[in-house]
Amino acid sequence: MLGGVGLVFVCVPWLWCAERLGWSQRPIHLMQTFLAVPVAFIAWVVVVASGLWLAFLAYVLFGADYSWMNQK
Repeated sequence: MLGGVGLVFVCVPWLWCAERLGWSQRPIHLMQTFLAVPVAFIAWVVVVASGLWLAFLAYVLFGADYSWMNQK
C-alpha cells in the first residue's frame, strides 16, 4: 500500500508538469502500466489474504469444539 501511495506522490506532480509544459506523457503512462498495476495486484493479494486469515480466525474461535477443556 505504501508503494502505491509513493507512486501516486511521484506521478501526480510529474503528470501535472507534463500537461502544463507540453511534455510527452508517454513515460508516465508506461510507468503506470509496469509499476502501478503490479503494486495494485500485490495490494489486492494482501487484502484477500487478510480476509482469509480473519475468516480462519473466526472459524477457529467460534466453530472449534472446546468441550475437552471441561474435563475434571
